[in-house]
Amino acid sequence: MKIAFLTDVIDEHMTGIGIYSQALIQSILDTYPNAQFYFIDNLGDKNRFFTSKSRAKIITFYKNSFLLKKKSIWLNYLAYKLRTYPFDYIFNLDGTPHLLPFRQKEIIILHDINYLYGDRFSNIFRFFNNCISLKSTLTYAHKIITNSKKTMDDAIKVFGIERRKILTINNLPFFRKRKSKGKLLNHKPYLLAIGNETKRKNIRNLIKAFSFLKKTYSIPHNLIIIGTLSTKSNEIKQYSNTIYRKNIIYTGYITDEKKETLLRNANIFVFPSLYEGLGIPILEAAANGCPIISTPTPSADEILEGNYIKVNGNDYMSLADSIIKLLRSKPMQLNMIRKNTFIIEKYFNSIKRKHLLNGIFN
Repeated sequence: MKIAFLTDVIDEHMTGIGIYSQALIQSILDTYPNAQFYFIDNLGDKNRFFTSKSRAKIITFYKNSFLLKKKSIWLNYLAYKLRTYPFDYIFNLDGTPHLLPFRQKEIIILHDINYLYGDRFSNIFRFFNNCISLKSTLTYAHKIITNSKKTMDDAIKVFGIERRKILTINNLPFFRKRKSKGKLLNHKPYLLAIGNETKRKNIRNLIKAFSFLKKTYSIPHNLIIIGTLSTKSNEIKQYSNTIYRKNIIYTGYITDEKKETLLRNANIFVFPSLYEGLGIPILEAAANGCPIISTPTPSADEILEGNYIKVNGNDYMSLADSIIKLLRSKPMQLNMIRKNTFIIEKYFNSIKRKHLLNGIFN
């Protein structure tokens, strides 16, 4: 069996999709030791993830040079370029839709349907273009892997995908534990968030809630936001341009070790995202013993069994009220940490890779 992975989603600055994809690849390599593996990547062996994967062959392609660097155009090019390669299966790890099908059996990872409901659309043409492309990709796919039951239900409801084509694998990121060795940024108490400037991540309302808490309750905390802000993040910077801006810290990209240190020492982890296919940051917070305030997400509801404080992300006052309530209740914090620690440990102990991966290659 020859298996290829489109691995450009795995790099030094990985988001939740990269974390999930890396764990999935590692699990398949360990579960099917007799298969032949290929990594198709723009960086090739310069990508540090591949240095320990000596069993895999690396096929390097030039970086995407198409107009506006559209990922969907690049995937159509790859489908054409790889048509003569003798792979049995190709994993589309970040779920980018494309119109030209692969000659091989494509296994697509559908992390969410943000292509339809997210904030990446600026016009009606782009919306319908992605509707058609995603429908085409899911129709031609050999198998579809979703990371939550919610995303699976969305795919069946919106696109009419057959249930037999879909597998849900939501706990791959927890195959391995790490010990954190990072240092704290400062010694002040702080609230912690992970996100970027997109409207879906809703950092703007979190900043408004934090500013309200500083003004009304004079909380001594800083707000630390892990994530990179692009040149288009002026909107968030405007909301940060208050008398409390010195209390808002943007870390940019940080290592996993530093991220875990921040999670373990935060008073509260706040996740105000308006839409998530899974929500890996919530699981990272739970695994590191941090109390959680979040909008409803699959990871919080399906995996943590609702053991968090649920908020309306569109209402910054709801965020502020929940934060001050949790800050003032040490018993509530400890009870949440205790329950989530038990749930995460249960996942560590119950994972059976062969069982999770059953059906992918059928």
